[in-house]
Amino acid sequence: MLSNPPYSRKTEILRRCIALGKPFALLLSNNTFSNGSCMRALAGVQLQLLMFDRRIEYSTTKGTPCGSTYVCRGILPRPLVIEHLERCGKPSAMYDDRRLAAWCNDNKF
Repeated sequence: MLSNPPYSRKTEILRRCIALGKPFALLLSNNTFSNGSCMRALAGVQLQLLMFDRRIEYSTTKGTPCGSTYVCRGILPRPLVIEHLERCGKPSAMYDDRRLAAWCNDNKF
């Protein structure tokens, strides 16, 4: 599963991905790592992190308040991968992932 889950449901979706036992990559705010319920869900799980040297811009109208990281299991070649992001002057392709968030809410994922 590859997803940019709604921020309000990140812990629920993270727990579900772990329980399924399948590979996953979830784009989460770096604030996730200071959230107690998320950290408890991640305890004991062999994770992989894909981090970036810049913030992902989700919108052209306002800045992104914090960085984002792909929290993965069974996807990356090593536990920590750090990638360079080029500035391209347009929002990330993930800007349109609001449709996915709406689908998750409508289908009670």
